[in-house]
Amino acid sequence: MLGVTFYSGIISSAYSFRERTILDTISYWVNRIGTLFFLATVTTAALSTAGFRKDKLYKVSIYLFIASMALVFVTVLSWLFRF
Repeated sequence: MLGVTFYSGIISSAYSFRERTILDTISYWVNRIGTLFFLATVTTAALSTAGFRKDKLYKVSIYLFIASMALVFVTVLSWLFRF
C-alpha cells in the first residue's frame, strides 16, 4: 500500500513540468486521502488488538481497509488516464 502511494507520488512529481489538469489534482488528493485511510486502518486495528473497544474498532478497521483499497484502486486506475 505505501509502496503504491510513494510510487504514484514520484510519478506525479516527475510530470510536474506540464500543466496540471483537473484529473491530476483529483488523483493527487485521492492518493493522499487513501494513504490517510490506510494509516487510520492500522491505528484502529492496533487499538482493537490492544483491547480498546475491541468489537467496534474491529468493524471500523475493516470498513477503513475496504475504503483504502478502493482508493488505491482508483489511484492505480487514474494512471491509465493520466498519460
